[in-house]
Amino acid sequence: MKPNHGFNSQLAFCNRLKINYLYSIPIIYFLFAKMKNSFLFILLGIFSFATVDAQNSRIWATYYGDIGADQGHDIAVDDSGYVYMTGKTESTSNISSVGFQNIHGGGVYDAFLVKFDSMGTRIWATYYGGSGADEGYSIVIDDSGSIFLAGITNSTVGISDNGFQSNIAGGEDAFLVKFDRNGNRVWATYYGGPGNDAGL
Repeated sequence: MKPNHGFNSQLAFCNRLKINYLYSIPIIYFLFAKMKNSFLFILLGIFSFATVDAQNSRIWATYYGDIGADQGHDIAVDDSGYVYMTGKTESTSNISSVGFQNIHGGGVYDAFLVKFDSMGTRIWATYYGGSGADEGYSIVIDDSGSIFLAGITNSTVGISDNGFQSNIAGGEDAFLVKFDRNGNRVWATYYGGPGNDAGL
């Protein structure tokens, strides 16, 4: 099968809407977002996604990850057609590119945020995490193009900056971070109390 456009097209993984298996893990969950006349969907847990037009013709598709365990948790599309994905990664290479944090934080896994153009070319990407376990769970984009990433962390450093809550308060706290359209961090905060908290 000939790969379509996309950031990492070494292996084609879908044909129209036929779903296959990878490493014997079934692809079950889909998250759909309307993107003009196309549908963008992410295959959660398999860390790959594609755009499919109204006639079910694949426009582009890509894997995103490296030798570690990598998962995509959420996607968003802005008014200009740029596509954003977040999740968690164990991989220490092939994740970040001209982003805010270009080195894995050293813990079990880091959150990540990646921006693609409408044809699947990577614009920038960043890790987000410290020495603990960090996961990105949801993305929102405002009218000015700023990106808000929410997730969960137990890292005690590398998370907050000029935000509401500077220090982790429980075993796991939620976090919220704002990036500008170029991937620069504007501010970030923990959010939680003495229990376990998550930003979903």
